[in-house]
Amino acid sequence: MRDAVALIAERTHGKDVLFLALGDDALSERIGAAEVRFIPSIRQMQKLWPAIIRRPMFTCMLLVPIHFPTPVLEALACCTLVVATAIGGIPEQVEDGRTGSLVSAGNPRALAERMLQLLSDHQLT
Repeated sequence: MRDAVALIAERTHGKDVLFLALGDDALSERIGAAEVRFIPSIRQMQKLWPAIIRRPMFTCMLLVPIHFPTPVLEALACCTLVVATAIGGIPEQVEDGRTGSLVSAGNPRALAERMLQLLSDHQLT
């Protein structure tokens, strides 16, 4: 993910980009113009919601193979586009090009390209 964030930071030309990493408790990081905030729980995320709701957003799922990707389903239920690795049960939940995008695992360039496309296409975000 950090490699994809670095690629996005290089190509956003000074625009601030915020990545929220849910499920981890660490200090925030800056990668170029991008900030990565680690949020340990959904309760902590709710505190940030007023600051992030006005920004274009999508959910990016980089997971180990799981059979039933509940976080993906939750994002889709909130009408949030999903960019995810095509592993486990994720391809059964995400319709590539319609409800989100699937990229191959271990390909930060493809991940970054798809996120940049979503950020630039105001009809999708």
